[in-house]
Amino acid sequence: MRIRGMLFAIGLVIASWGVASSAFSLADVPDDGSSVVMKVCTRCHSPARICRHLGNDSVFWGKTVDMMIANGATISAKDREIIEHWLTAAIPGDKPVCQ
Repeated sequence: MRIRGMLFAIGLVIASWGVASSAFSLADVPDDGSSVVMKVCTRCHSPARICRHLGNDSVFWGKTVDMMIANGATISAKDREIIEHWLTAAIPGDKPVCQ
């Protein structure tokens, strides 16, 4: 019973994040988002490590960012959306992570 309650609460948080983030537009980002990826993700990971995973879909990147947050990464909701969008759209070889 406790687990169901916790899962329900987590679902509500995720649903409310989706509603809140829908007001954010990537048009507000001064560049394509790569600078946010470089600023946030390279705190712990080399650009080469990130580059090796480019080409994956949004489900992969969403789960990856969830795992990073669970491991202690501090990422704002706005930066999370930018990161997931850029990493999903990036293809192997894209700069600046693949230099």
